[in-house]
Parts: sequence; structure tokens; C-alpha cells
Amino acid sequence: MCGIVAFLPKGKGRPNRRMLLAMGMANEERGTDNCGISVGDTIMRGGYSESKFRDFYIKNKVKVDEALDCSKPVIIHTRKSTSNSTGDTYAHPFIFFTKSENGEMAKKIVG
Repeated sequence: MCGIVAFLPKGKGRPNRRMLLAMGMANEERGTDNCGISVGDTIMRGGYSESKFRDFYIKNKVKVDEALDCSKPVIIHTRKSTSNSTGDTYAHPFIFFTKSENGEMAKKIVG
């Protein structure tokens, strides 16, 4: 069981930090074993002592706030472990690399 919050900017729109963080904390109802946030290509994950999104944010506030000061897509993910460990290795979002038709590698971030 997981919870996902996403923001896709329109033009140069910036995320509403207060709303995103409130929604991330509300997502704890969907899981408190791991959490993570991606802003563009920047990924931060929380596990163990930072498995609740609110604990993760408190410990990483400066880094998260700096990352959110942009007009890039944002994904916040909370996870309830149904299998595997609860460490930050299993925290989402994940990065996947895919090969396009012309042979170039493309990086995809998946919640």
C-alpha cells in the first residue's frame, strides 16, 4: 500500500510547498515504512528513522526546500512495506533507464 502526490508545473509555475508537504504528511496514512521525494532529477529518500514523511522533511528541510524552489515536476511517495526491507534502499521514487528507439538512454523517475 502506498501514497503518491505529484505536481506537474505549467509554464514557469512553482509548486505550492505548503500544500505539497501537507499532502505528503497526509499520505502517511498510506504508509510509514519508507518515503521519498523527487524534484526533477533530484531524488531524496527516507527510511529507518526518517520513514515517516514528516520526520524525513524535518531532517532534510533545507535540502527539500531548496529543491522545491524551481519549476520542475515533483513526486512524493510514502510506502507501507508488504515485502522486502523497510530501509531506504526500498524507498521510492526509483530511477529507471530506458533505451529509446534511436538508441539513446533516457532517465525515468517512477513513484
